[in-house]
Amino acid sequence: MVVDCLYYSDHPFENKVQSSFTFDEQLLKDTIRRIYEKKFNPLTEIDEGIFGETWNIFNKATDEGFGFRDFEDPDFDFYQQIRYNNAVFSAFRTHRLQNDIAAQMLDENGKLKSFEKFSNDVQSITDHNVKNWLRTEYDTAILRAHRAADWLQFEKVKDILPNLRWMPTTSVTPDLVHKRYWEVELTLPQNHPFWTQHKPGDRWNCKCTLEATDEPVRGAHVLDDKDPPKPAKGLDNNPGVDGKLFSDTHPYIENAHKGAKKAVSNFIENKLLPLGNLTETEDMFKTYKKYKNGGKVLIHPEVNRKQTDYKDLLTIANIFAKEVDAVKLMPTVHFKSDTYRELFGSLIGTPYERKCPDLKINDLFYEYENFEPPFKKRKVANMISHGAKQSSRIIINNNKGASDRFITRNVKARLKDENFKSDIDEVWLYEKGKVRLLFKIQ
Repeated sequence: MVVDCLYYSDHPFENKVQSSFTFDEQLLKDTIRRIYEKKFNPLTEIDEGIFGETWNIFNKATDEGFGFRDFEDPDFDFYQQIRYNNAVFSAFRTHRLQNDIAAQMLDENGKLKSFEKFSNDVQSITDHNVKNWLRTEYDTAILRAHRAADWLQFEKVKDILPNLRWMPTTSVTPDLVHKRYWEVELTLPQNHPFWTQHKPGDRWNCKCTLEATDEPVRGAHVLDDKDPPKPAKGLDNNPGVDGKLFSDTHPYIENAHKGAKKAVSNFIENKLLPLGNLTETEDMFKTYKKYKNGGKVLIHPEVNRKQTDYKDLLTIANIFAKEVDAVKLMPTVHFKSDTYRELFGSLIGTPYERKCPDLKINDLFYEYENFEPPFKKRKVANMISHGAKQSSRIIINNNKGASDRFITRNVKARLKDENFKSDIDEVWLYEKGKVRLLFKIQ
C-alpha cells in the first residue's frame, strides 16, 4: 500500500515519542454501520465522528510539540493556523478511511454482503488505519510541531544567531540520507535556499534537529551532490512557515478518492467555520467566530478582555454578526498613536475625534453603555448622554427593564436640549441576551 511504503519502507518507525492517545472504537463501529445503512454519502460527505476524533488527536500532538498558545500569546495566530491545517488534513484522512470501508460492501459477485461479514472484512482496514498509520502520524506530528516552534524562534533571533546547524539525530537507527549533513556539522545562513528543500523532519522517522548559531558556515561541500535526496511526500514543506504538519503531497490528499477535495472544502466551510471551531486572521484582528451568513466577530489583540463589559460586548457582537458582514471589538488606544489612526482614522476631524467606540459594525461605530449597580431610572439618561459623546449610535444595557416609552422620551429630550451638543442616530437595547432597535433618527 502507498502509505505503508511511505511510512515504513526505509525501516520501521521507532515509537520514541510516547504516543498517548486512544481512538474511540465505538465511533468506528457507528461509522461502519452508518456506511452500510447508507445514512451518509462517503464520497460527498465527511463523517463528523471520525473527523472529530482524528482532529482532536492531531491538535493534541500540536499542543505537545508546539505548545498550547492562548489568545494573548504572540504566536496565537500561527498556532490557530496549525489547528486549521490539522482540520483539513483530518478531513482528507477521514474521507480516505470511510471510502476504503465503503469499498468492501460488495462481494466478488457484486452483491451486498451481510452486515456481519462486511464488519468483519473491514476490521483489518480500520485496525491498520487507526492503530498503525495514525500512531505514526501522531508521533510525526509532535516532532513536526516542535520543528515549527523551533523555526519561529530562529526567525526571532536571526539578527544575533544568523546561521542554522544540522544537529545529530536521536534515533537508534539513523537516516543515512540525513547522516551526511550532521556528520559534517552542516551550517548555513537561515535564508540559504537549501533550507527551503531540506530540513530535519522531511523524512519519516527523522529525529534530527536544527540549532541557531553565530558560528561560521561549514560543510557546504555536501550540497554539491548531483542527485540530492528528495524530501518524503507529505513532509516536503516547512511547518514553521505554512503551519502544515503534513504537506499537500501526502497520499491522503494527492491520491485522494474521487470527490475528496470538494467534500473537504464543503465540510470545513459549512460545518466548522460557522461553529467558531477554527480561527482565521483578518488584517489586525483575530476572528473569534464566523457564521453561515458570512458574518464574523473579530477582536483586536489590544481589547481588554478583563473589562467588566467584555462579556456583554462579545454577546452583542455575536448577535449582530448573524445579520451583518463583520463586527469588530475595538480597543481603547491613545489618540496620538499610529494604531488610533489605523483603527479610528475616519473619526479624525469629526466631533468624535479622540474617541474609541466599543464596536464597529460593518463600517459604522457603536458605543455600548452599561451602568454601575444598583440600577436607577436616572442612569438611563446618563447612559444615553455618555454614549452619545462616543458615537451617534448607542447600545444601552436595559436588563433591568426600563420601558420603551421612558427611554424614548429621554432620547427625544436630549435631542431637543440646546445644551446637548451630540447627535443620536440610533439607540439599541441589550436585554436578556438579545438586542433590538428602539430608536432611529428619521
